[in-house]
Amino acid sequence: MLFFKRSSPSPTDSVDYGPAIERIQIKLTQARQSGKSCYGSDIHNFQLEKPLSEKEVRSFESRYKIVLPGDFRQFLQKAGASGAGPYNGLLPLKDWDQGTQAGKDCLPSDFLARPCPLAPGAKVVMPASKVHGVEPLDQFIQGAIALVSQGCANFALLIVSGPAKGRVVYFSFDERDKVYFPENPNFLSWYERWLDELLAGYNADWFGYGADGAEEALAGRLLQEGISTEQKLEAIWTLRRIPRLSASTLEAISTASQGSDRDVRVSAENLLLDLSRPEGSDDA
Repeated sequence: MLFFKRSSPSPTDSVDYGPAIERIQIKLTQARQSGKSCYGSDIHNFQLEKPLSEKEVRSFESRYKIVLPGDFRQFLQKAGASGAGPYNGLLPLKDWDQGTQAGKDCLPSDFLARPCPLAPGAKVVMPASKVHGVEPLDQFIQGAIALVSQGCANFALLIVSGPAKGRVVYFSFDERDKVYFPENPNFLSWYERWLDELLAGYNADWFGYGADGAEEALAGRLLQEGISTEQKLEAIWTLRRIPRLSASTLEAISTASQGSDRDVRVSAENLLLDLSRPEGSDDA
C-alpha cells in the first residue's frame, strides 16, 4: 500500500496528475475489497460515478467563467464525477450550489468567477448587506463550489477563484466563524489523505481536521523544535483518531505533557488521560 504519498499543487493546469489518480483508484479498490467502512460508505461503497468528458467539463467552465483547479479537473475526467469520498461522498458538479441561500438559478452568472474571500489566516467578517444582489451569507462562498456535504449545514468546499484557489475549506452555514482549512494543499492530496487514513485504521470521524501524516511523523512534531503551538496541537488532534498508538508515540506524548508550552502540555495531558480510560467507558 502506498500510504501518505501525495500529489503537490501546481500553478498550471499542464501537470499530469495521472499517477496520483491511479494510486487513488487502487486505494479505493483496496478499501472496498478489505471491507472498510466509514460515514457514507454504505451509500457509495467506495465507488465513483462515470467520469465527465472534456466537453462536459469545458461546458461547466464556460458557463461559469472559470477554469477548475487542474488536479480536480483531471480527477473528474479520469476517476469519476461523484460518489466515493469523505463524509457523504463527492457531490456531482451540477450540485455545486448546495448550501447557498439563493441557489444557482438566482446567483449572478459570474458568482464562481468572483474571488473567494476565504483563505488561510484571513479574518472572516460577515457582510452587512447584499452586494450586487448577492445575500451576505452567499458572499462568503463566492468563488467556491460545494464538494462534500458533512451533514446539516456543514460542507467541504473547493475554492475555484481567488488567492486560495485549489484549496479545500470546511465551512458551516450555521456557525460562520468556524472556517477550517485542512493542511492539504490541493484536492487530490486531501482526497488521498482520506483513503490513506482509512486504510491505516484511523477513525474517519472528523476527517481532515488535525495534522496530515503517518503516526511516526505526527509524534515527531511533538518533539520538534521551531514549529508552532498550532502545528503541535494539530498533531495531537490527529493522534486522537489513531486507535492503537505505538510505545514511541506514547513516549512523545508524555514528553509533550511535561513541556513548557501550556496549550500543548494540557492537550497532551488530556490525550494521555483519555487513553488511560478503559475502552467504551463513559466520560460522565
